[in-house]
Amino acid sequence: QVEGLLTAARGVRAKAAASIATLSQKLQASGSNPTVRAELAAAHLANGDPTQALAILREGRGTTLPDFSRVPPLVVSTEVGALRALGNERELTLLVDRLIANAPNDVLLAASDAAQGASRNEAATRLVEAVLQREPEHVEALLRKADLAFIDRQYPQTRAALGKLLELDPDRVELRLAEARVAEAEGQVDAARGALRAAVTADGAAIEPALALAGLELRAGNLAAALQVLDALIKTAPRDGRAAAAAGQLLLAGRRADEARVRYGAARDQDPAVAEYWFGLGRAQLAVNDPAAARDSFTRAVALRPDWLEAGAIAVRIALAQRDPARARRITETLFEHLPQHPVAWLLAGQVHAASAQPDAASRAFARSYALRPTAVAALSDFDARVRGNLGRVEQPLQNW
Repeated sequence: QVEGLLTAARGVRAKAAASIATLSQKLQASGSNPTVRAELAAAHLANGDPTQALAILREGRGTTLPDFSRVPPLVVSTEVGALRALGNERELTLLVDRLIANAPNDVLLAASDAAQGASRNEAATRLVEAVLQREPEHVEALLRKADLAFIDRQYPQTRAALGKLLELDPDRVELRLAEARVAEAEGQVDAARGALRAAVTADGAAIEPALALAGLELRAGNLAAALQVLDALIKTAPRDGRAAAAAGQLLLAGRRADEARVRYGAARDQDPAVAEYWFGLGRAQLAVNDPAAARDSFTRAVALRPDWLEAGAIAVRIALAQRDPARARRITETLFEHLPQHPVAWLLAGQVHAASAQPDAASRAFARSYALRPTAVAALSDFDARVRGNLGRVEQPLQNW
């Protein structure tokens, strides 16, 4: 596993290095274009080199501060992120002060996003407040203020920002959902329910408000009320299966598998060509201990989406548990047509061969899986196949691992 992680890390570094090389050439060819310079600095920051990111941003300007009204927002957000990564709090504070004094609103908001992403919520809040001092009804700034206040559990400030936004746009459903989330966080379930009902009333066919209301009822222990909301949604929404599947997912997450199976079944009936509906139905069927039906549902999901490894893996393992290696083999053959170089596909093939008393073929499949991605399960499975088949070099997989 460690070797596999190191290999993946090397691959990420190689891609980042290629991106940096391309951007470096582009910067040289563009005559120091500020946007390209910002992209190159951001690439270095994403690659874990904030020092180089700062050096690129400051190259050419020396210690002179830029004209914040003319620089791309990416320049400022990258500089904020680099200073935070380096732990240079003094320079970061000075930069925030200068931004507030000189930068336009779009730059302030970009810097705020970077500060929040760097876990500097106090700096992010200062930048947002600066925008609101200039323009009290700035929608993007109000949204950020509500988000930052909610993260810091400053619920009165969150409500105030949301209230201002609702005055500006009373029909915006997302704001009602946020209002309900704040109320529930404060333990005001009735207020949350009222906000969500208002959102559902505003658009009865919208999925998210109804799901939020049903979820609230489930958390409050009101199953009948939750089902009433979900079934009303399914009846009102377009008959494409999306609402019924979303209801099934919510119920399954709430450990209401019987009810989830009914709603996933409705989604399947509304559009049987959607693999995700069959997959969800299979999960619900497994949860109510109906593996035969679940096997058929997962198999159907694979037939509709032959490259869906997760669905195929579950179908194969159910078939093997039911001592049906022939069915398992057919599913793995479908996966191999689309994923011939995937290590999990080879691992599944090895398991099918092992269940069919073919240890030699099983060992080869497990070894191929290990070669594609070194894992303990592949090495141990290969070892077990060699032991069972009395094959040569029994210890080799463990030595490799």
